Amino acid sequence: MLTTIFSPADATLADQAHVEAAEHQLTELALALALVAAKVDVERRALADSLTGLPNRAAFERAINRELGSADRRLKPIGVILLDLDRLKAVNDTLGHQAGDDFLRAVAQSSTAALRKGDMIARFGGDEFAVLLLDCDEQALAAGGERIRAAIAAIELGAGLTASTSLGGVLVSDASSTWHLVYGAADSALYTAKRAGGNQIVIAKL
Repeated sequence: MLTTIFSPADATLADQAHVEAAEHQLTELALALALVAAKVDVERRALADSLTGLPNRAAFERAINRELGSADRRLKPIGVILLDLDRLKAVNDTLGHQAGDDFLRAVAQSSTAALRKGDMIARFGGDEFAVLLLDCDEQALAAGGERIRAAIAAIELGAGLTASTSLGGVLVSDASSTWHLVYGAADSALYTAKRAGGNQIVIAKL
């Protein structure tokens, strides 16, 4: 009969092999977690506006299309507001582009504070923003737009400039509505507000 004898050296080598294998697995796990974190960060950045930190147009369109897709299951309509700042160019020309960027950040902060819980505001680019209001009716849509208008009007700019915005809103209750139709109606209402002198909200019928 053969007897296998393990020496202390053999045991040490086996322990070392186990340690090295465990270290290799931990390294692979850490690398995998780092790759997942990097992917999440890239996706987050792809859906955020770099200047204001708000969701961007892609994030908003993802949200609105999700809500439009569930319109037949909702108890209440949703509201959409498009808004353009009335005098961003004047701020840039008079106070400089840094002041213009600060103004956009202030608009983002003030408008977010004016929203109800669960509502969403996004920056589309330039001086254009969009708002999504859930569980809405025409009164809540108008009230939400007025809160945002007043919040922006309260921003202090200096140099004799006043902050204001034009807003176009639309109430969406039809399950067959598309984002293209909603955007067109809200955009038309927005430019009606601009032509009327700005600093107001106009509600359109879809």
